[in-house]
Amino acid sequence: MLDLIFSVLREHGPLTSSAIAVRLNKKPGDVITVLRNAVGTGLLVERNGFYSHHTDLNAPRRNSFEWVEGHQFPVKVLRLARGPHSCETVSVLAEIDSEKQKQGWPGFQLAVIDVRMGHIKCCSTGEFITDHVLRYLPLDTSTVRETWAF
Repeated sequence: MLDLIFSVLREHGPLTSSAIAVRLNKKPGDVITVLRNAVGTGLLVERNGFYSHHTDLNAPRRNSFEWVEGHQFPVKVLRLARGPHSCETVSVLAEIDSEKQKQGWPGFQLAVIDVRMGHIKCCSTGEFITDHVLRYLPLDTSTVRETWAF
């Protein structure tokens, strides 16, 4: 079963035990013991409930992303989602259209994609700007969030 788990993680990236179980058509209880044993022996890493290979979670590198034209949300962007279940967001730098710029908005604005609702929201004002986004650059904030101490 561990080989199947490795295959799923290679294909989909870091996943929770439930997501792995669904992709393997197994019960979560059948998968969790294998995952815990793999973490215990160092074959997998678990961080914040997500299981992955060492290279996926511990690599001292930042991901680099390309601009996404329009306001569609491809899977590679949605994989960056962070936050509590059903409130996941993706941080982006959005290029704003001329209509909004005529209203005094800057050409580029920090924003978040609300994955559940499927819209883009300005970080400064809280306004929904989905229809005014020409393109956006996804930001990998995972390393920054790991260093936050509360």
